[in-house]
Amino acid sequence: SFTYDRGTPAETKVLEDVSVDFKNLNSNYNAEPLNDEKVSLTLKGSIEKLNKISADDIKVSIDLSGYEPGEYELPISVESITGIVVEPNSSKLNVTITE
Repeated sequence: SFTYDRGTPAETKVLEDVSVDFKNLNSNYNAEPLNDEKVSLTLKGSIEKLNKISADDIKVSIDLSGYEPGEYELPISVESITGIVVEPNSSKLNVTITE
C-alpha cells in the first residue's frame, strides 16, 4: 500500500540523455533514434530515493519485434521503480530502422 507522508514533499530529478534499449529487433537490422533524439526522464519521489537513483537504474525500452526497415514513431516503455514516479519527456520516440 502506498502511504503519503505530508512531512516530506516530493522532489524531482531530471535525467538527461537516457539510453533506450531496442528490444526484439531483427538481427539483420540496426535501429537508432531519428535525428539523434534523446529521451530525458523526470523522476518524482522522496529525496532519499532520488539520491540513490542513477540513469543506469531505469530501463527505457522500445519493442521492435516485427518491424521492417523504415521510420517509425514508437511508444517508449519505462520500467517502474517502487516509490518513484518516472515521466519521460515524450511518450514516443522517432526511430529509424536500417538494414
